[in-house]
Amino acid sequence: MGLRDCPRGPGEISVGDVALAFQATEQGRATLALLFRRGGMFYEHMLYATNLFDFLDLDPGSVEGALCRAGKWNAAPSTLGKGIEFRGASFRYPGSERPVLQDLSFVLSRVKRSPSSVPTAPERRRW
Repeated sequence: MGLRDCPRGPGEISVGDVALAFQATEQGRATLALLFRRGGMFYEHMLYATNLFDFLDLDPGSVEGALCRAGKWNAAPSTLGKGIEFRGASFRYPGSERPVLQDLSFVLSRVKRSPSSVPTAPERRRW
């Protein structure tokens, strides 16, 4: 007599019934864990967006050490001539006397590229 031929009495549970119940419970647990994980990620992103928009709403004059300029801002040129040059740039955190950067000067040169020298998508992935 094989296992298939074994009669089950009332109230008896087979190994298959136990496996089915275990798999259903595990799948329900995994689904709930995913739901809570995604909910937590959504909440984290909302907190970040709220903080970002609060920061962007600040008046630059109300923040110590903010980069602001009196008068009208000059618009950036549509094309760069030689590049971008920084001369004597310094930075310190608000409330600190010690500079983090002091008298930093450098030039970001303009790079000319022709359409044939622009890498294709598979080449960019290797960078």
